[in-house]
Amino acid sequence: MVFSGLQINDPDPLIWIIIYSVPALLSFLFLMGKSKRYFYWILPAYLFFAFYLFLHNKDTDVMHIFDETTNEAFGLILSSAWIFILSRFENHK
Repeated sequence: MVFSGLQINDPDPLIWIIIYSVPALLSFLFLMGKSKRYFYWILPAYLFFAFYLFLHNKDTDVMHIFDETTNEAFGLILSSAWIFILSRFENHK
């Protein structure tokens, strides 16, 4: 949820707040003992859009180390890695 809150100053904050809130919601559902079937649908979508952003990057403005699109792609990759890790854990009800 912290990463979604940091998106307030982004040019398109609503999209990225929702994208970064989904892994937090999935973490909450996992802790509540809900089914992990959603993980297997969301993980490929996050990876697909991360690689799409990375390969079709046309930004020239560098923020600190990378441009904004590369940062967004890395954020999606980190989110998909977390969803993958959660999918491997067993639910302890």
